[in-house]
Amino acid sequence: MTGCPEAVLAREIGLCYAPLSLVVNPAAGKSKEPITMEGIDAVMHEGMDRVRSVLAATVPLLADCPPCNCGLAVGPDAIKALHQAAVKGSKARSSEA
Repeated sequence: MTGCPEAVLAREIGLCYAPLSLVVNPAAGKSKEPITMEGIDAVMHEGMDRVRSVLAATVPLLADCPPCNCGLAVGPDAIKALHQAAVKGSKARSSEA
C-alpha cells in the first residue's frame, strides 16, 4: 500500500494532505519468519498507541496553522466546479430518498 493515489487526489481537489502510516510487515517476504495475522495484529495494536500519541500532539497544533494555498492548487474555477457538482449530487440523492 502506498500513499501516492491519496496524495495525488488530495492535490487534485486542493486539500491539505499529510499521511501517517503504520508499517505492520516491513519487507514482506524477506523475513525468515512467516507473516501471520496474529503477528500483524500485535504490531498494529502496539503501533496504534504511537499513532494516537502523534495525533494527540499534532491535531491541537492545526488550530494555529496559518492559512495555506492548498485550495489554490487547482485554481478557484476547479474548486467552484467541484462544489457545484457536490451540491448537485447531494440534491439528486435527497430527491431520490
